[in-house]
Amino acid sequence: MAVKLVALGIIEGEGCYFRIGWNVLDGSVVITGFLYYFKIFRNIQMTRMFRVLRPMRTMKFMPAMKVLVPTMTGCLKALAAFWLLLFFYMFIFSMFGLQLF
Repeated sequence: MAVKLVALGIIEGEGCYFRIGWNVLDGSVVITGFLYYFKIFRNIQMTRMFRVLRPMRTMKFMPAMKVLVPTMTGCLKALAAFWLLLFFYMFIFSMFGLQLF
């Protein structure tokens, strides 16, 4: 973050650091990480979960990721149905096993 701040500039210019949305997200994650590390704020762990969004920046550089991410999110509905069916199946056979025991 510090290198990009020096290279791009903070606020001035067209391509500066804080005019790019991904850099704002990255900067906020880094800053909250420092605040947590130095024990200034201890209840900001929730904002650190945005660290998961940082790999989504690679979608801009890799065209295959633009196809892969919507495909994986589309599979979540079918995957949820599978896990629900599996849970129901295990529940029925566990009840059957308890009755036999």
